[in-house]
Amino acid sequence: MTDNKLQYALSCNRLRVNDEGDQVWHSLVAKAERIQFDEFSEVCDLSGLLEDGETLDDYIAVDEWAGAYRVETDAEPVVFMQRAGFEFFFTHDGLPPTFVEPLDRLAHELMIDNGAARVLLKPNDARIGGAYGYEGEVVEIDYDLDMVMADCPRFRLYRDGEVVAGLRIEDGVIDQIYVANDMRRQGLATELLNRAQEVYGHIEHSESLSDDGKAFRASFEHESDEPDEPEVTSTRARRHTYDDEGPSL
Repeated sequence: MTDNKLQYALSCNRLRVNDEGDQVWHSLVAKAERIQFDEFSEVCDLSGLLEDGETLDDYIAVDEWAGAYRVETDAEPVVFMQRAGFEFFFTHDGLPPTFVEPLDRLAHELMIDNGAARVLLKPNDARIGGAYGYEGEVVEIDYDLDMVMADCPRFRLYRDGEVVAGLRIEDGVIDQIYVANDMRRQGLATELLNRAQEVYGHIEHSESLSDDGKAFRASFEHESDEPDEPEVTSTRARRHTYDDEGPSL
């Protein structure tokens, strides 16, 4: 054991074996801030995670979007690494973290549709699981609209200070659009797309659409006054596949 360094506690699949552990996971990843791997290796004793002779570079080589995160709790800091859809937690005593906070709107949306609802999250949020690559700064377009700068930019629409709709664009095509469940059928998806085009320019609908994506495209093109929001809001057929055991995804 290395003095004063955080010790490896457990992986997310062991933490999330029951409802209590699942709430701890949601609380930690929602509050996490990304850190550099240099800081991660400086504050964590990796001997409990790595095999003999294995380096951190070896361990993360399988995932180009692996990341490290730090959570400041009232009791103690918790640090974790995210790799291949799993989180690996480090604490002062090597015991499982117990930090819990009430779940916010985004946590509930992620429980309903983890894959699609991630478009609402802040850039490089641990709950994205690296699926969007590394994202840059957030640019405020208006009091209720911002843009996450990235190779595949995102636009997020707000109501009363909360994110209620998100849009991700890849190569000028809608990759994903999502509206919070309790805010649907209010025309928010159409509003978001229209306002995003004012900033980004013309955005194409994908030619590979789910049934809900086709319904949204039809309502948008006919400029319905009250278009139905898609119930499942990924407009492009899912192009990414993940290990079924990867609970963070």
